[in-house]
Amino acid sequence: QLDAKVVYEFGGPLGAALIMIVSHALVYYLYASHAYYDGGLPLPAPGQGAMPWARGLVRRMAADCVPTPQAAALYFGFLGWMFASCALMPG
Repeated sequence: QLDAKVVYEFGGPLGAALIMIVSHALVYYLYASHAYYDGGLPLPAPGQGAMPWARGLVRRMAADCVPTPQAAALYFGFLGWMFASCALMPG
């Protein structure tokens, strides 16, 4: 009786997927705003098309948003530690 009705939070699977995608896109949008537009709105210049502007922005961010080897080692080391802890520790 208690589990007869499924109650979804955050709008169910579609809402959860939307939150995951939008939250990451927002972080990149805010980074672009800060790094390339001095905190202003990242918008195409007057007379510039949206697609060329977006391609250029993605190209710049792909070059600038690459983690350093130290950051990658720290991240993957943490993942390895979490995997080993989960597999080997009790509880």
